[in-house]
Amino acid sequence: MKISLTIIAKDRKDGVIRLFDSTKDVFDSYILVDTGSNDNEMIEACQKWAKEHKKEFLFEKKEYPFVWVDGRKTLADFSMARNDSLELARKAKSDYIFWADSDDILINAELIPQLADMMDKSGLNFVLLKYEYAPPDPITGKSSVVHYRERLVRMNQNNLRFKIPHHQTKMKYLP
Repeated sequence: MKISLTIIAKDRKDGVIRLFDSTKDVFDSYILVDTGSNDNEMIEACQKWAKEHKKEFLFEKKEYPFVWVDGRKTLADFSMARNDSLELARKAKSDYIFWADSDDILINAELIPQLADMMDKSGLNFVLLKYEYAPPDPITGKSSVVHYRERLVRMNQNNLRFKIPHHQTKMKYLP
């Protein structure tokens, strides 16, 4: 069973490498869609990391439509980049993907292969996992925004796609 980590990022070398380092014993391959970094530093650092850790690394660098939000440039449709990461996962012949952002911190990541094994045995296509979207409140220590998201996904159908432009909270198997 092959499990791949997929990330979309722009100019986030340190965050991507931190995430790779924290999961080096979890994933078989690492997939990065660079959404328009100013240079190739992030991709080159990832290539070096993959070579050092003997991991498969696939990447694509692509410009996507953007909009200005609060004075900064951001992707107009994050699902486009996420869908490109799915295409790379198909090329890697991944059985499962775990999608993440470069600033994510995965807690208990070592359990991901066990979850994938349970999915294999039960026939589930995805598992909803707790996703704390905002930093902890300084008083309570708890995140103010918590979602359960389909983070670990079986790659058993070619028509799997992210559908929602922002926060891509739903994946759909399109007809």
